[in-house]
Amino acid sequence: MQRPRLDARGVAGLIRPRIAALVLVVTAAGFLLERPGELAPLPWLLAGMLFSAAAGCALNHWAERDIDAAMQRTRGRPLVTGALTPGQVFWGALASLLLGLALLVVGAGLAAAGVQALALVIYLCIYTPLKRRTSTNTWVGALPGALPLVVGACAAGGPSRVSWIAFGLIFLWQLPHFFAIASMYRDDYVSGGLRMLSRDDPDDALLRWQMPLQVMSVMLISFLPIVLGLAGSAYAFVALSVGAVFLMSAFAFRRRPDRARARGVVLASVAYLPLVMGALVLDVACGPTDGHGGLGGALSSADASSHAETAACEVCADGLAEGEQCEQCGLDGEAGVLACELCTDEDALADADADAEFDDDDEFDDGDGDGDGDGDGDGDGDGDGDGDGDGDDL
Repeated sequence: MQRPRLDARGVAGLIRPRIAALVLVVTAAGFLLERPGELAPLPWLLAGMLFSAAAGCALNHWAERDIDAAMQRTRGRPLVTGALTPGQVFWGALASLLLGLALLVVGAGLAAAGVQALALVIYLCIYTPLKRRTSTNTWVGALPGALPLVVGACAAGGPSRVSWIAFGLIFLWQLPHFFAIASMYRDDYVSGGLRMLSRDDPDDALLRWQMPLQVMSVMLISFLPIVLGLAGSAYAFVALSVGAVFLMSAFAFRRRPDRARARGVVLASVAYLPLVMGALVLDVACGPTDGHGGLGGALSSADASSHAETAACEVCADGLAEGEQCEQCGLDGEAGVLACELCTDEDALADADADAEFDDDDEFDDGDGDGDGDGDGDGDGDGDGDGDGDGDDL
């Protein structure tokens, strides 16, 4: 029997381009949340994720080829149609996996490669078998689905608070998204022997109440960057407006849990994630904070003195220990190790020092016109009023 030839259509059907694209977008978001505007390491990171994620999809097809053959919506996949053989898929996926992890080690670091390897182990060795056994598989599958963001953050030296919040958002986002898909294709999943929630809840009596709660949980965690001062008004507007549309689709499903309303939830979720994540990345990159666990905003006037509008970060250019003051600008604050941005700008420092001297003169001048600060008007500075400066008139 002649072995099937590899072709672009068969390979594309194997790696599921839309899922691969989503993985790359989420990975890039995790990186840019930690290093806004820095693009140089991204090609290595994204190449490694592309090859390793494609390998994960292919190995999933290889492991579930019997299920795909039983389901109407997956009967056109390459292993079912015979466009590719199981051997071609397995060995090709293994080579892609090794190449992807090697690229991650070289270009993104061992931590990033380790997190991606963990995600693939959970996806292939835990989530995939659980799909045949329990409807809780969706919760387990949401973990490797969100870990690409942590991969990107690790490649940038993180993750920080804002990255962990984004990880939680993506984790929770997957629940209404995939539960709605399971509701749409309920009969297909039953035919394939998969234990989805829609199989255990045939009339969506449970899901119709869960869906709005799940979307509200997504919205609540999306507000955390605002509450913690990690993002500003632009992100708040997008998160609130797009979240409101997402929530309305969930309530529409609660009122009438049919296929059309489930599709509405899917479409709203597909629009929600890139818009909210994109707004968060842009706001962190352009806003008052850097997303790396800083103060969450500009310093107060009490902490910054004449630098009230200057943001501060936790890592001082002079390597201050926690609790010390910056010798150049004198900043101190609640976060511990603080440094004024002016400390790295000599011209700005010179201007700031000139302003400080001027302020000092004003502060110690007593208003009597002599400029000595003692208030007696004689100009000698001793405060006795005799003008000789010896202070012995007592």
